[in-house]
Amino acid sequence: FPSFALKPWSQYTYNVMAGNAFRNWFDVKKRTTNDPEGFAVAQIIKIAAVHKATDTFGPIPYTKAGQEGSTEAEYDAQEDIYKAMLKELDEAVQALANGGHDVFPKYDIIYEGNYTKWCKFANSLMLRLAMRVRYVDAALSQEYVGKAIAGGLIENDDQAGKLVTSSKYIFHHSLVTMLGYKELKMGATIYSYLVGYNDPRTEKYFTKNTAGTNQTDFYAVRSGINPITDATVYEKYSEPTVVNNTPTYWLRASEVQFLLAEAALIGWYTN
Repeated sequence: FPSFALKPWSQYTYNVMAGNAFRNWFDVKKRTTNDPEGFAVAQIIKIAAVHKATDTFGPIPYTKAGQEGSTEAEYDAQEDIYKAMLKELDEAVQALANGGHDVFPKYDIIYEGNYTKWCKFANSLMLRLAMRVRYVDAALSQEYVGKAIAGGLIENDDQAGKLVTSSKYIFHHSLVTMLGYKELKMGATIYSYLVGYNDPRTEKYFTKNTAGTNQTDFYAVRSGINPITDATVYEKYSEPTVVNNTPTYWLRASEVQFLLAEAALIGWYTN
């Protein structure tokens, strides 16, 4: 339900997901008029960011967004946005493959300019988007699932799209920043799944603590607590096991494998 309290957060969310992406994309577009491979990378990054916005808000400005001299743009239906994004990804992969050389190696903080890895990322992103529309447009979905698989996908986390601290760049992980507020704790829902099913990944995701007891274990905060509860009340509860050199993943091999498994179940993929 819209309210004064929610409106600023909605605006901020859209600006982060789409507004900032379009502004930077438009700047790169002007700089890569004679550089199809450079523009291809810009297209891939734009889609990686903006598809979250259409999944959140539905119709958004897309095909006419970021046009010079315009502060407003017509909204596109989500169907048209997805079709445009899939087509653009296909074109970007072709441009990179045809160019056959690394792109922006000095400035690329994801793949250091490695165009083959950008192709794998773009195809994996294409697979993600294609599988999301299979219930509303099976033909379109199957077409682009086939293109993505044929083009080559992320196979391991060395090829994953991720932000991570390196010898060249230092990234401050957003969850580490949130931990500084002392308010980022394990939630009851994820606790129910992980601890309830005795999932061996639990200790990889969360720390153990005491929650003011004599027993060290996983402790979670339930939903619906009073929002003004002092942070010290839950100081000894479990927290995410993140540090500044923990990668922030855009898309990784595990997601690709889940998508391929879904495609295999409906007969669109055989290994």
